[in-house]
Amino acid sequence: MLSLVIRTLVHFRGLLVPVSMGVAVATAVIVGALVVGDSMRGSLRFIAMDRIGSIDSVLVAPRWFDETLAKNLSSNHSQIGPIHSLVFVQQAMAEREALRASEMALLGVDPDFWTLGTIKPTRAPEDEEVILNQSLSDKLHAQVGDLITLRITNQAVVPAD
Repeated sequence: MLSLVIRTLVHFRGLLVPVSMGVAVATAVIVGALVVGDSMRGSLRFIAMDRIGSIDSVLVAPRWFDETLAKNLSSNHSQIGPIHSLVFVQQAMAEREALRASEMALLGVDPDFWTLGTIKPTRAPEDEEVILNQSLSDKLHAQVGDLITLRITNQAVVPAD
């Protein structure tokens, strides 16, 4: 039986060598893709967790709700820990002179919001002041003290699309 296997391998060696090389290359490609994918997933998870900071959970509501909801939740559920309220997240558009940035998220936050992450402004914004992230500032070519116009989209039952 063993001699039959050996004679078959010798006879078809011209066909078996390229097939085995192809299988080896395909195996290497698949294993490499799996390793790179796993590494990428781990890296993205680390970056996301680093950006989240000390946030454990988030309440996203389709409607506005009162600040007392956060106070009621923290007093009724002591295991939750301190609750910081994010005032609102709204789709908006920013303009400065002839430059425009659309599809941005406008965040209205309370002063406690800045304790959640690692990035903190040098000072809290005062009335009619905003903090722009670097990419929005670059897009609008904005400097400290420039007039920025923010336009908030309307909340409608039927989407404008």
